[in-house]
Amino acid sequence: MRMKIYRCNHVAPERPDVGPIFKTLISGLPSCAQGTYEGDLDGVNIANQNTHSEMRHQFYVWKNRLADYDYIGFEHYRRAFFIDPLPDAVVKARYPGVHMLRKAFTARPNSHNILTEKTLFDEYMDMRAAFSEESNAAIQDWIGHHDIIVQRAHPDPLDAQWRQHFGMNVLWSHLLIAAKKTSFFASRGATPETSMLGTYCNMYIMRADLFDEYMQFWSEAMAYLDAKIEPGQRILGHFAERLFSMYLYQKQIETPLLSVRRLPFLICNQKIA
Repeated sequence: MRMKIYRCNHVAPERPDVGPIFKTLISGLPSCAQGTYEGDLDGVNIANQNTHSEMRHQFYVWKNRLADYDYIGFEHYRRAFFIDPLPDAVVKARYPGVHMLRKAFTARPNSHNILTEKTLFDEYMDMRAAFSEESNAAIQDWIGHHDIIVQRAHPDPLDAQWRQHFGMNVLWSHLLIAAKKTSFFASRGATPETSMLGTYCNMYIMRADLFDEYMQFWSEAMAYLDAKIEPGQRILGHFAERLFSMYLYQKQIETPLLSVRRLPFLICNQKIA
């Protein structure tokens, strides 16, 4: 199973992800000569288009690394999927904070994230960095039994969540038109749905062919939006979060047996170098 989950950064981190599954990817830098992180300046990139936020990293992987993997995933440098494969006794003894998180997420299956102090976030990352070959193999096998892995859904519907943060303005109208005009929706005669619960942060793990399909959809929508709006700070990244929710909903409607797994995630409440 060829698999990589990229952790998107904008500066070189103090503790890069190095291992068979997780990899640090930095937009705006060339790759590290020692191989401790990958940069997007070594290939086709949109590193200078900051309004795309972490989609700069995903564009680079799409254009340059798609053929290298069967599964491709993305996290954020301060947000990480809670992937927890170790036996209970091991986690309790070595990572008591992570054990507390396990209990919290299990007790509250609708909880989509937990805001953590940096010490607890680092404990989780320490656990992940120490995964054995057996644990990494188990994670790869588990991911390989699903088509798409995403966050647990946000409790607010997509349109209501946008209204709360941005207001129902012309930007929302442009987003809906952009999605509808893509070949993904136009070829299906479908209309983008906005009443479902969304997933945000541009975080997911999926089969490479699905990632390619999604990025084709994203690229067409962005071409329309680039021509229609004067983008503000990160606005195109915010658009992408909603586009993914529309894409995922449509895929599940037309492919009922699509295997989608939802995971909680951690948010570090401090900046991480």
